[in-house]
Amino acid sequence: MVFRRNLNHKYNAQKSVCQSGHTHPSNGEAHYCDVLRLKKKAGEIKDYEIQINHSLFVNGKKITVMRIDFKIINSDDSFEYHEYKGVFTKDFLIRKKLFEAINPNIIYKIITKEFL
Repeated sequence: MVFRRNLNHKYNAQKSVCQSGHTHPSNGEAHYCDVLRLKKKAGEIKDYEIQINHSLFVNGKKITVMRIDFKIINSDDSFEYHEYKGVFTKDFLIRKKLFEAINPNIIYKIITKEFL
């Protein structure tokens, strides 16, 4: 008996490459990266980074690491995190609440296909 592993993403997301050459786990995330590239070119933002690891600590203990899709660096050197989401899982919602509770002063925006 031969078992074949299903290589499709469980939410039907397809890896995509944005115009900057970054590989993203979904078309929507790649498209949003293109939007950020245009905003940078227009001078609306200073820069952006992709796939930022952000450790979450409670009482000095590391609970988990969130991989956040985009870190936006604004013209005044302030920053905010943007997360592209096609599907809101229970795990994501818990991590989001934990992140916001630990980091109340960091702007954390959720981008959906409706935004694009």
